Formats: sequence, structure tokens, C-alpha cells
Amino acid sequence: NTNTNTNTNTNTNGQQEQSNQTPERSLLRSLYRTVLDDIEERTMGYADMIVVNSKFTKSQVHRVFPSLRQQTNNNHAMSVLYPALDTSKFQDPIFVSSSLSESPIVSLNRFERKKNIELVLKAYALVSKEKKTKDNLPPLVIAGGYDLRNAENVEYLQELKKLASELDISSKIQFRPSVSDEERSNLMRTALCIVYTPHLEHFGIVPLEA
Repeated sequence: NTNTNTNTNTNTNGQQEQSNQTPERSLLRSLYRTVLDDIEERTMGYADMIVVNSKFTKSQVHRVFPSLRQQTNNNHAMSVLYPALDTSKFQDPIFVSSSLSESPIVSLNRFERKKNIELVLKAYALVSKEKKTKDNLPPLVIAGGYDLRNAENVEYLQELKKLASELDISSKIQFRPSVSDEERSNLMRTALCIVYTPHLEHFGIVPLEA
């Protein structure tokens, strides 16, 4: 038996990546993806079972690889297997009313444009303009995976910092790239709430952890 786990992020989220390319490179990329998608669709058709991580991913596989829809309806199985969590490092949250004013609003994501983190900054800026919340608004922590060798990570972090400055909320924002597992656990433990903004996410592990 063959278990195949497919990820269609390139097809559903690739528009942003292509926008920064020249027409020639975009054409080459399009041709490359067409050939690769055809090969992937054909080879996946030979699998005894296809495993995906959510119902949304299943719908995207059917959209990108239409021949698989008919095959899975006939004699092939496409199953949803949700990702599991390692709860051994989890800690009980702190629910103390006296500490709520210091508890941050936390966004946990990799520093990638498809994570749509700027939405958090814009929403925070909008709320901060209201008089009744301006002085009591909890701090906002933007944390997550970050790699200095990844150009998008570096560029996007700078874009977010610039946006925070333009929105005049820099003093209330903490950017914490490359947080450790211990820091991540502590952020979730002490957070007032976790905000999650990716669009068309195949499976969001952060809401499940929260």
C-alpha cells in the first residue's frame, strides 16, 4: 500500500510569490508547474490510499487534480488524517484577573506573507484609536518561525515593522522572531488571546494548540 500526503499550497497560495517575478520567469514557472502537476496527478492516481490533513485540503486536491475526484469516488480512498499534537510540553494557562492587563494578545506564525499578519496590526491600530480602549489595550506580540537565510522572512519582518511605525503602534508591539519551544509555550500560557490570520490555510496547528 502507498500512502501519499499532498500539499497544494503552491497552487492556492502561489500568487504572491509570482507577483515579484519577471514575465519570463513567471512563464517558465507556469510551464514547470503544469508539467509537475500533471506528473503528480498521474502518479497519485496509482496510490492505494491518499491521506490529506483536512477537509479543506481534500477539496483543494480535487480542484487541482480533477481526475482524482472520480478515482476516489470509485475505487480509491482519500482519507483525512488530522495532525496530532505533542502535549507533553504544554502548561496550564494562567487565569488571574490581576494579570489580565499585562497579558498580551499573541500572534504565532511563520514570518511569511501568506500568513497575513498585517491584518492583526491594522485591527490593533483601529481598536487603539478608540478612547475607552487606548490606555488599557494589552500589548501585541508578533512571534513565530524566522530564518535569516530565508529572504521572505527577512523582508516580511521589515515590512511589518514599517507598517507598525506607519500605524503609530510600534510602542505597543513586540516582534519576537525565532521563539524557542519554551518561549512559545509561555506565550500561549500567558496570552489574553491568540489571533490567527492566514487565508486559505490547509490546517492551522496554532488554533489547535491554543
